[in-house]
Amino acid sequence: MAEVVTDSVGASRHSKGTRNGWQRAHRLLAAGGVDVLVTWEASRAQRDLAAYAELRQLCATAGVRWSYSGRTYDMAESADRFSTGLDALLAEREADETAERVQRAMRSNAARGRPHGRRLFGYTRIYDEATGLLAGQVPHPEEAPVVRRIFDDYLGGRGVRTVAAALNADGITTGTGARWNDAQVRRVLVNPAYVARRVHRGAVVGAGNWPALVDEERFERVQARLVAQRTSLTRQTSTARLLSGVGRCGVCGGKVNAGHDRNKRKMYQCRTSFCVARDLVKLDEFVTAVVLARLARPDVTEALGGVVDPAAEDARQAAAKLRAQLDEAVEEFTAGNLTASTLSKVEARLVPLIDQAERTARNAVVPIELDVPATDLEVWWESLTGEVRREVVATLLAAVVILPAVRGSRTFDSSAIRIEWRR
Repeated sequence: MAEVVTDSVGASRHSKGTRNGWQRAHRLLAAGGVDVLVTWEASRAQRDLAAYAELRQLCATAGVRWSYSGRTYDMAESADRFSTGLDALLAEREADETAERVQRAMRSNAARGRPHGRRLFGYTRIYDEATGLLAGQVPHPEEAPVVRRIFDDYLGGRGVRTVAAALNADGITTGTGARWNDAQVRRVLVNPAYVARRVHRGAVVGAGNWPALVDEERFERVQARLVAQRTSLTRQTSTARLLSGVGRCGVCGGKVNAGHDRNKRKMYQCRTSFCVARDLVKLDEFVTAVVLARLARPDVTEALGGVVDPAAEDARQAAAKLRAQLDEAVEEFTAGNLTASTLSKVEARLVPLIDQAERTARNAVVPIELDVPATDLEVWWESLTGEVRREVVATLLAAVVILPAVRGSRTFDSSAIRIEWRR
């Protein structure tokens, strides 16, 4: 009885992935009861001398003949071992030469700024009519506006999860027809190809020869906001309050959390030592009134979308470079060029530096883009989601400091609240 085993992963040592089908074939051979292994040709079994030697020994031990290209070989025979070994050597050389040609093509395309690899969402490929070769890429009529929408929504104060949910709600799918999730939205936001930068092996190597879908300034603003949100996750959660990330205790300097007092009233409380507490609803109303007064000023656009602190921007770029180094080390480990011990040392050195750089980058004023109306500010504010309101507050205010209230006071004391503006 014959069993057909297939595998979708290449036999070359350059191929990535696990050859589940080939591993099953090995188990069948080792278990006994197999008379002959049939492959279309030698290279369908392996293109690696080490893998060939393992297969040859397995066949010889189990008494299994190997048949390919119309001929059957007995691995117990010296002549057959020589013939199959020569075929294996030729198959390995062909695989290496193919890999080298692919790498040369990738380097050449990178140097010339040409696209390479899978089609990028937002673009459609164009091909030379005479040769059929890839000539370039242009904005996709339906997908390009989606890319711009993702950047617009994110810069408008929405989180990646909210952006993904909105795309799914509108029936918009990814390039493969799948639903959007956080990771897919984030991949769009961090991809330099959307500002026409050519990326090779994870690094920008020059300008691409295709039209940008997003301008450079907006792209860099997004990168700054992504770093800030990665180190301040409370802004992105559905349960975060208006003062999440900016509320501070006026006694110990610690952060404040939303909670309840013994009477079940919603409160902002010092989460470090419970030094201070204030009615959440009343404090939110007070801060909202202060923010709306600031939004009514003519320079509000400059305040909301101002320039990122240069020191914080330098830290963001440093963090990105360090992360690229770490990613490269992981890639080398995956390829077998780096030991686990060496990778561990690299991580031990880089991770603290990345954390420190990102903490500094967190101080950046994260620009957002909002069309603030000249009138009916209260109506407009109520129309915003809680997520966007928090972004406005975090952009305008460096801190809302809660000072100890007068003992015995039953009214909200605004003088015990100190507002610290970013600018």
